[in-house]
Amino acid sequence: MLPALQQKLDSDQLLSLQQSQADAATKFDAVQVKITEQQDAVIDKIVLYSAGIISLSITFVGSVLEKYASVFNQPVISELPLKYVLFFAWVSLLVSFLAGFIVRWVYPLFFFWNSQLDWKQKRENFLKAKIAYLQKYLTLNPDGRTQEEQKSIEEQNLEKLQGNKAHITEKKEWNWRIYEMAQKTCLVAFGSGIFLLACFALLFVYQATSYPDLPHPQVERSVWEAKPL
Repeated sequence: MLPALQQKLDSDQLLSLQQSQADAATKFDAVQVKITEQQDAVIDKIVLYSAGIISLSITFVGSVLEKYASVFNQPVISELPLKYVLFFAWVSLLVSFLAGFIVRWVYPLFFFWNSQLDWKQKRENFLKAKIAYLQKYLTLNPDGRTQEEQKSIEEQNLEKLQGNKAHITEKKEWNWRIYEMAQKTCLVAFGSGIFLLACFALLFVYQATSYPDLPHPQVERSVWEAKPL
């Protein structure tokens, strides 16, 4: 193949890699727009389910505490008072809320680092191709730098880029580990909170209707029964 034709092909390849780098940068900007949307969607769900259930259960307890205060102190499991079942349910839902908040924060950051890593990878491919191009063809830049000077500059840029790329890769993996751990914690804690809250509701109804010191429905109805003459 003629040297001029080979140089033209290599030059076209270099331009193609440069365009690929520009496309990756555009994609990186688009990902940042989605970060805000994902954060809003996740935080809305966490607030709706976790904080909402806690608020409703606190309202319920406030409405029945004065009348059924003794029920909350009744032992249910291994002498554990019923109020602790409710307390553990609230703790689980609170943990679910906090874990969901962490997921909301870390998950978009993972895509941020992943998109930036893709951009850096395209940049690295471009610099490697440019260095190979400079090694193959003797050229003089418009600013007066020789081939060796330009090659030295590009090698320094590549070294800095590779160091930065390693840092970004570490950030990406760290965010992904936190995301997985927070996601599992959020799901398990939310499920545990719902289960404990359901257990509390069933035990509360059972204790309120069977505890001898509290008014029984039959006693309430006996007030309306006619007294014998």
